[in-house]
Amino acid sequence: MFMYNGYSSYDSEIQRHSICNSPLSCSIPSVVAEKIAMPYLSHIYELIISNRPFSVTTDKDFKWTLEIFAFGFTCEESAIYQLCANVYVEWLKVFETTSINSNSIPPILREKTEFYWSQMFWHLYHLFVIHDEKTADLLTKRMYTHKVLRQLQIMISQTELSFDLWHILLQVFLAIGDTVLSPAYRTNEECTAVMSHRLVPSIYQVFMAAIDKIQIPPGLWRTFRDYAQTWRHRPAVIYDWAQLTCVLTSTVVHKLWWSDILPLQYVCTETDQGEYTQKIIDSLSLDKLIITWIQFLTILQNPSDCGDISIFLQMPKYSSQLQINSNLKLKDFTSLQELPRIFVNVTKAIGMFVDIWLGKEIDPTCLYSPKPSNHTIVITSDNLLSTPNHHQSSRATAQSLRGIPSFVQHHQQVPIPATLRTTRSQVDNRKINMPSSQTFSPMTPLLIATTQPEKPSPIKMTRINHPTVNSFMHLYGSWILDCCLLQIKDRHSRSSINDTSRANETEKNIDIQNERLMDEAFAKSFATICTIFSSSQCDEFIYPEYLSRFYYVLQQGLRFYHGDEQRSQAIIESILLNSGDLFRINLRGINILISLYLDAIEYYLQTDIQSYINYNLSISKGTNNNNTSSIRDRFIRIRSKAIHILMSIVSLPFHYEHLQQHLFEDHLEKSHDVQTTTIKTFLDYRLRIFPLLLSALQTEQDITNTQLLFGTIRLACSLAAHHERQQEQTDENVKKDFTPGYLSHAVILICDKGTNDSHLFLAALDTLISIVTDPICQLPIDIWKNVLKRLCTFVDAQLHRSPKDHTREMHSTCVATYNTLITLIIERPTLLDDYENLYKLCEIIELGISGEKAQTPDGLVSKKDKEFHPASQRVAEAAEYLMFVLFEHKAVLHLKNDICRNWLDESTFANTTFKYFAINGNTLFAMNELPYNANDGMPTIILLCRGLFGKNVWTLNFRHNPLSNSTVQYNKVLNERIEHENGKSSSSPINHSTADQKDKSLITHGTKNERTKSELSIPTLNSILKRDEEKLNLFRALKGKQINIEEQAIQRAHIFDEKPLPECKPPECQKHFESIRLFLSHYGFGSLDSMYHLMNGKHWNDTKLFDRLQPRIQLLNSDSDTFMDDIKKLDKISPTLYCTGQIYYLKKHQTTLLDSFSNTKTPEELNPAFLTMISQFGTVVEVIRHCGWTGNIETSWKTIANSQTNTNSSSKTLAEIDGEDSIFYWVDLTTEMAFYLPHQFSVDNQGSEMRILIVWLEEFREDLDSILPAQEQSSKLRDISIIGIHPLKNHLFRIFLNSNAQRMQSACASIPLIDGMVIPLHILSFFLRQAVHNLCRRKRLEDSQSSQTAYSVRKTRITKIIEKYQNQTNNLDEFFQNLFFLSTTTEQESNAQSTTNRNPMVVVQS
Repeated sequence: MFMYNGYSSYDSEIQRHSICNSPLSCSIPSVVAEKIAMPYLSHIYELIISNRPFSVTTDKDFKWTLEIFAFGFTCEESAIYQLCANVYVEWLKVFETTSINSNSIPPILREKTEFYWSQMFWHLYHLFVIHDEKTADLLTKRMYTHKVLRQLQIMISQTELSFDLWHILLQVFLAIGDTVLSPAYRTNEECTAVMSHRLVPSIYQVFMAAIDKIQIPPGLWRTFRDYAQTWRHRPAVIYDWAQLTCVLTSTVVHKLWWSDILPLQYVCTETDQGEYTQKIIDSLSLDKLIITWIQFLTILQNPSDCGDISIFLQMPKYSSQLQINSNLKLKDFTSLQELPRIFVNVTKAIGMFVDIWLGKEIDPTCLYSPKPSNHTIVITSDNLLSTPNHHQSSRATAQSLRGIPSFVQHHQQVPIPATLRTTRSQVDNRKINMPSSQTFSPMTPLLIATTQPEKPSPIKMTRINHPTVNSFMHLYGSWILDCCLLQIKDRHSRSSINDTSRANETEKNIDIQNERLMDEAFAKSFATICTIFSSSQCDEFIYPEYLSRFYYVLQQGLRFYHGDEQRSQAIIESILLNSGDLFRINLRGINILISLYLDAIEYYLQTDIQSYINYNLSISKGTNNNNTSSIRDRFIRIRSKAIHILMSIVSLPFHYEHLQQHLFEDHLEKSHDVQTTTIKTFLDYRLRIFPLLLSALQTEQDITNTQLLFGTIRLACSLAAHHERQQEQTDENVKKDFTPGYLSHAVILICDKGTNDSHLFLAALDTLISIVTDPICQLPIDIWKNVLKRLCTFVDAQLHRSPKDHTREMHSTCVATYNTLITLIIERPTLLDDYENLYKLCEIIELGISGEKAQTPDGLVSKKDKEFHPASQRVAEAAEYLMFVLFEHKAVLHLKNDICRNWLDESTFANTTFKYFAINGNTLFAMNELPYNANDGMPTIILLCRGLFGKNVWTLNFRHNPLSNSTVQYNKVLNERIEHENGKSSSSPINHSTADQKDKSLITHGTKNERTKSELSIPTLNSILKRDEEKLNLFRALKGKQINIEEQAIQRAHIFDEKPLPECKPPECQKHFESIRLFLSHYGFGSLDSMYHLMNGKHWNDTKLFDRLQPRIQLLNSDSDTFMDDIKKLDKISPTLYCTGQIYYLKKHQTTLLDSFSNTKTPEELNPAFLTMISQFGTVVEVIRHCGWTGNIETSWKTIANSQTNTNSSSKTLAEIDGEDSIFYWVDLTTEMAFYLPHQFSVDNQGSEMRILIVWLEEFREDLDSILPAQEQSSKLRDISIIGIHPLKNHLFRIFLNSNAQRMQSACASIPLIDGMVIPLHILSFFLRQAVHNLCRRKRLEDSQSSQTAYSVRKTRITKIIEKYQNQTNNLDEFFQNLFFLSTTTEQESNAQSTTNRNPMVVVQS
């Protein structure tokens, strides 16, 4: 604004030359002068046509000729100025080299071209002057002015003019512009209004050409700026300024910042000099380009003045007309009626400037074209559509085009005219992902967004070095702030009642279309300023003056003004759509706006979509489908941004807790509608946020938004539960919070939303799993019972759908539901205490395995009559796994011991030989008999069971009765006493044996109490007796009578026969058993049916479930050299889910993961919160001593010697937890997880396992994929999910995910983590672990649609082992000979005893 201060304006010189001093104009009557000029001009024109030489050769004669031309251009007789224009157009060719052979150009003009044309240029000025008192043919005037302008520009582009001629030519163009553009106009048909569309781009292009040829004096730039300030009521002035400045800005950005972004191309439809102007722009040096950009950017001074009508009323051209004609009204000025449309273009232009600097893709066609049209559509910057009959101007070749949706444009094939146009290659290279601040533009009820077709997500470009907020505000801040604050003045002028008729007239005559345009302009202004501050880097310093003004502007914009609902709604929606990141970028003092944002968010999240559509349609009076879909799309986007804002602030009430709320009004003004009588803390915000989330979930209909709400509610659940636990620990008398009720309501809502929509179902299941596995979120068991019931109902409904509805995706949801039920019964084992729950689980297990339930509408179906037709193999395997867990799940868990036990194998038992059997074609038994004294003379075996769902190792001890029975203890002592009396043992061994047996009995009894939950569901004898009390009493009476009878008989026997009977003694205990035979016989594998099928080779009918349940046994030949290798390969196929998280730490200025490997060597330089986070991932274990998942298939699931497992590992440094030496290990019944900090980035992806990277970034990155090595970025086959963590200054942590981690199978795969979430440290590790788990689980579910599951792979491997190593048996004698005489009990008792002591295992009674 002050760059030309101190330089004189050329205005006085221009005004002096603009006066015509021709004697024909001053001294002779016009009628006489016309009679003099007409023949002479006709003669000259005839010479030109016939190419005859011009007879004038002296300066005196040629000067008189010029006087005639001077008069001719000022004459309003069309025939005269036509001749003058035609002659001058021909004489302009004197500057061309090809005009040497032309005789029509006077020789004296060739000799003194510069001298004469310095005068003749001013003659052309008069051609553009319009005299109101004269009635010339305006159409002819416009045609010849266009002809002259075109020839002038051609001459300029092809000629090297001197500095003086350039100086005069620029003054002439400014004079023409001042004459044509500065006056007010009353209709769009006026000559000046029509001429402006051709004149304005010519002026800009002539100055661009002059920049390339000469150094324009600063005084001339000042004159241009002063004149342009009075031209701003012309739509073409703003339109062409915006277009040219956008091109200059993009070229500066291309040369100064990002060479990969191709600049916009300048194309003008009004002139033919677009390509020439573009060449000039491309040829400018960087310094000259920047100066030119600044000069054109500031040429209009403050363009925001276009929104203030009072500024134009103060201009002399308006004030003089209003003073002269008192009857003249403001509505009579079309130029004033155009101001709202001009103001919209101003705000859009500023928004485009900002977007270009941010590296975003812009739409050059979003500007309103300056030409009027009869049928127009009001739109906004992102192609918002409204009802017809609204006022809009458009270029003649594209009327109404900018408001038509893309699909309409495609069918109508309307050409797209624009002053800016990008080629196809440019568009491909400039496809940058549009951030939230620019994706959506403001809407009013009459300005409705169109539904854009979905496009593939473009590749994000990293723009770390974009300008700072301070730079933006230095450059555009005053303009955009004025645009935002102008709405206060405009609202006041419309709402207040003034005494002057002028003010009343202003209020009355602004029509509804212009009001909607002003609404659009204000909304765009707020969108732009939110975009500027949202672009702030997290550690960026912003001047407090800018922050305070920004907060004040938002405070004004977020207020809802009654009586001005439409504008308030448009501004509030624009703010919400463009401020999704404001609360997570470390803006100082931003929390002062939380209350205002919550007020705005409440309306949109508590309103259902149909009510919103009806309200907007009633205002716009439009009922077409386009409007409805547009409103729906916009409402969904607004709710999405509102949820993101809630996601950013939901942690603040618990983080700041007792910090007092400071409302914005407390610092600026005491508003009449704001009451601050009570002091509130941040903790009170939760009373608004939590119910708001639940209300939003109830009314949400969009799938993506619902999943965002799932994640936000999940975060709120943990925060509330953790806060309540802290309160209970600090104050025992604290009142119960509303947390349990909130959590219960949230779980039921999530379950309902998920089961009602299959697309949401996977996300809902992930959320439920996340909540149920959180030890802090404790809910009443009735809630989980309700969830279990709904999930079972969902599976039942899905599997009973018609065959045409069965798809892979539907089966995936069923598999995921079975897995969720597994997690549910593991985490809430008391659910299995309920008979109804167990019955429902058994029903869906049966339905999944067989394809139908036993209880059908037609009656009860027996298993022997049931056909085996499951929905799919995947569903059947998931149901079997649920059954497996149901039968294995204990009430008391010893997780670590169970995991270690399951990874024992044959090498654990030294000097032992195992016999191998195949059971039912899908299970392998490895059995070894222990010696006689291992179980006090009773049969004992070691059993390794390998099935579809893993491997289990047991020792099985044969007992006639459980050791916990006191009768057994009594009989044992009695037997020992009898043996002692017979002299077979001494008292000392008896006491030792008794003591030893007591110890063993206690241990076994404790183990026996660890029954599975399915066992606990079996009714006890006492419960049955209580149920049949009457029958029991009858039995007791009969028993009493029988006792009396037997006692009387004994007495009579003693009376009649006194001879004592010999005492009965038990036989000696058998010391030789075929323990394997006993086991197979007791479990039905040695039954006659099994032997019959074995001998006759009869194949089972697998379609009948009854035949499938018949036991089948095959003996395997384990003597082959490759047998144990195949067994080990089977053990490497884990049925459980195993996950790996690779952890990285990127410091500031580190751009890729390759730069981060050395950071772990200096942990003291890392953020302490990072060390706290990784320490909570799990237990540090050494890879060589670990028998579970290690992050590498080659080193996982191995057998560890007892000496190694008992060795205490020393403490590890951070650098040693690299996946090769040590890892962080976490495990539950269904999942194993390994976390480590690698020292290198491995390109190998270890099969189909998803790679999950947890990256701590000190510096925020918008594009996480950019931190990958170059080869990974370019790879199309990579499957890498990245979870980024950025610490904020308020000690909270922002989560951001790459695209691969956000969505899988049309659902959010990273719940409980959502992109943009802000969470505290105390739940960060837990959420990260759950996110890794859900990502891997979703990946395995996704892979199972196209490949075999782990269960299928194990089954295939087991089948191949059976086929390869089965022992062909021709008769029963051979089979039992192998079973009995090749018994494994060949080892010495000492070896067996040492084996038993060395391998502590759970003892199961048989």
